[in-house]
This record gives sequence, C-alpha cells and structure tokens, in this order.
Amino acid sequence: MLQLGLCDKVSYHSFFRPQVIRREITKNEALTLEMADETVKQMHPLLLNEAVDAVIPVIEATAGTNNFRTQDEIVTSYKLMVPADKTRGLADIAGTAWIAYETGIWKDKPKEKYVELLRDLVLKNLEVYEIEQILEETSDAEG
Repeated sequence: MLQLGLCDKVSYHSFFRPQVIRREITKNEALTLEMADETVKQMHPLLLNEAVDAVIPVIEATAGTNNFRTQDEIVTSYKLMVPADKTRGLADIAGTAWIAYETGIWKDKPKEKYVELLRDLVLKNLEVYEIEQILEETSDAEG
C-alpha cells in the first residue's frame, strides 16, 4: 500500500452502515405474511386469466389492421441487404438480426464481412424505424 502512496491506516469500516441484525418475526407478522402468500397463490391465476381475457380480443381485433412486417418478411429484406420498413419495434429488429446471424442468411458472403454487414444493416433499420416513429408522431399531431 505504501508503494502506491496510499495510507493503510484508513478505517474503511467507517464508510459502511452497520448491518441490521435480523430479528424474529412476531406471530401477527407471521400470520400476515402467511395470508399474503396464500392470497397471491389463489389470486395470481385469476388475475392472469383476466389479463389474458382482456388482451387477446384486442390483439385479435387489431391483428390484420396494423400492416407491420412479420419477422419472416424482415428476414427476407435482410437477405436482400435492405432495411425493413414498418417493423413493430426494436425487439423485432434485434430478433431478426439474431436469426440472420444464427442461420447465416448470406451464404455467399465471407464470414469476416458477415458481422460488419449485419451490424450496418441493423443500424440502418433502426434509423428507418426512428424516422417512421417521427413521421407517425408528426401526422398524429397534425390530424
């Protein structure tokens, strides 16, 4: 320590809060925790089913109206080395990039260039997505 010019007499323990010693819980606290755990066990499936029942009809109602590209369509664009338009979001872009990397969609390209090409294509796709979002916000604000 002295070689580095540091003092070895610093009491580092003074920089930390003392650890709180865990105490035993009371019978009332144990009962409350037990009731809460049981409530979660019983309510979780019910709440999950209610959420699914509320969300699925909305997804089904809007499934054919949004004109978003499917992941297969995005992969097709990537095979042509063109960023895809109308992606749903960053997850689709990242997921498609992973599929492209794992499946080796450009068989005729050297492996050294593969990652570089994919990186550039994903960055361009993110730019396209950002521009689409800006245009959508602008059209929503105007109309």
